[in-house]
Amino acid sequence: MNRSARALSVRAMLVACAILLGWVERMLPPFLPMIPGAKLGLANLATLTTLALMDAPSALLVCVARTLLGAFMFGSASALPYALSGGVAAWAVMALSRRMFNLPGISLLGGVAHNITQIAVASLMFANAGLWGYAPYLIAVGSVSGFLLGWAANHITRRLPSGLISLNNKSK
Repeated sequence: MNRSARALSVRAMLVACAILLGWVERMLPPFLPMIPGAKLGLANLATLTTLALMDAPSALLVCVARTLLGAFMFGSASALPYALSGGVAAWAVMALSRRMFNLPGISLLGGVAHNITQIAVASLMFANAGLWGYAPYLIAVGSVSGFLLGWAANHITRRLPSGLISLNNKSK
């Protein structure tokens, strides 16, 4: 299989894994019921893995595809503006910081960016600045879950077959 076909196949598998992880997370009880919107963000493992194995544009593709497909498959179109804006903001922060930090560090920053962006979007959509009161709680949750997901992604990428790792863009 040529390199571009293999890269496309890996991206498709990562999108499928992200959708599966998102579905699993939806089946779990609320992570912190006292904080609305607090989630582990398991699907972000696919974006992180793509960022580690491939390049930033591929990671953006996986992020957007999994967000859009997940919204349509699981009937959460009303959450799409939050999920998409948060996902793209997290991707941007992670892509910009990947030369400075390891996967747990960039994932932590991505989790914080995701939560801040979601609060900003909700505040604008509902004209409710009071939503910023959730910021400290969501930033704390995003930091912890982001770090843990980055740690997991680090271990996942180390254990993948070398054929996948050869897709890695060396120009990080």
